Amino acid sequence: MDQYLMTLDMKESNGIDKVNTLANRIDGMSEKKRLILTSTFEFEMLDSTDGTLRIFGELNQYMCIKGIATF
Repeated sequence: MDQYLMTLDMKESNGIDKVNTLANRIDGMSEKKRLILTSTFEFEMLDSTDGTLRIFGELNQYMCIKGIATF
């Protein structure tokens, strides 16, 4: 997940604030939710901080199923 977060553009409008918001939300997540989040990053191929923040609101729509890969 750190590798993905390093690609976010800090020069976007309020970029640093958005990344700090992401970091705080991630810190408060369970390990299972972090796994789902990481998988979602890869699946959605997000390219903006706003898109990443959007995923947090939709995270309950995703799940990881052992043995299933969608890549």
